This record gives sequence, structure tokens and C-alpha cells, in this order.
Amino acid sequence: MTNKPENMPPDFESALGYIMGVTAPTVDDFKLMAYVEAGGEAFYAGLANGAPNQAIKDLLNANGREERAHAHRVKRVVEKLSGESFEVPAPADNPYYVEPEGVAIDKDFLEFVIGAEDGGEALYAGWADGMDDAECADLLRQNGKEEGNHAGRAKEMLGLL
Repeated sequence: MTNKPENMPPDFESALGYIMGVTAPTVDDFKLMAYVEAGGEAFYAGLANGAPNQAIKDLLNANGREERAHAHRVKRVVEKLSGESFEVPAPADNPYYVEPEGVAIDKDFLEFVIGAEDGGEALYAGWADGMDDAECADLLRQNGKEEGNHAGRAKEMLGLL
């Protein structure tokens, strides 16, 4: 089994668009999700670089750290389901690890983030509900809970603008 998923959409946005439509993930889909989640760390780091104040920057960085933690939980799911080792990609090995530049952290953007993170929470919940392995289901539920926390932080950021 290779570390890279067979299905590697060309960019973060395409990968995210694909993964959000997956209702019955395969091991390959979980591999892709690990790449997407690891890329989420860069997404939030780039946003933090343009944050309008330190409080918002800190909240964005907290979300980014948790995105990498999500990738490591998905790694454990891949390994448990496949019986083979899998590594979360290093930034240099991940085509989705790109820090965005020039993104305005405003009300409209934060509302977009809230919707996206709420969508991630629902996605993980659906995956967990369809998972036969209890340990894997728990890992997916933990990721979903933290996606909901990311939405909560984005709501907090609205009050800090």
C-alpha cells in the first residue's frame, strides 16, 4: 500500500470538494482526508498571517494545530482498516499544504468558515455512524467534535473584528 491516495485531486479546493461528497469512505478516501487535514494546518496558518489582531490570530492558529491532529487520527484509521503503516505527509510532500495570502478576515469570510467547519463536523459524524470498527468511529467522532469547535472559534472571531 502506498502512502499517497490513488485519487489525488490537483489542489486543496478540489480535494475538499471531492471529500465532502464522500458518504462511505474507502481507505483511499481516508488517505486523501489525511492530506486535506494536514493541508488545513497551512490554510489556517496563512489566515493567521493576515489576521486583523492577535486574538483572532491565536484562534486561527489553534484551529490549524487541530487540523494536523485530525490528520494523525485519520492516519490511525487508515492503519487500523488496512493493517499497514501510513504516514501523515510532511508539508514538503503535501500538494495541499499551501498558505493562502491576502484573504480578508471579515464577517463574510468567517461565516463561510463556520459553514465549512459545521459541514466537516457533519461529515465526520456520518462517517463514524457508518463505521463498524468502534475505535475508528471514536477517532472520527473526535475529529468531528473539533470541527465543531473550529466553527465556534470562528463565531468568537466575529466578535473580535
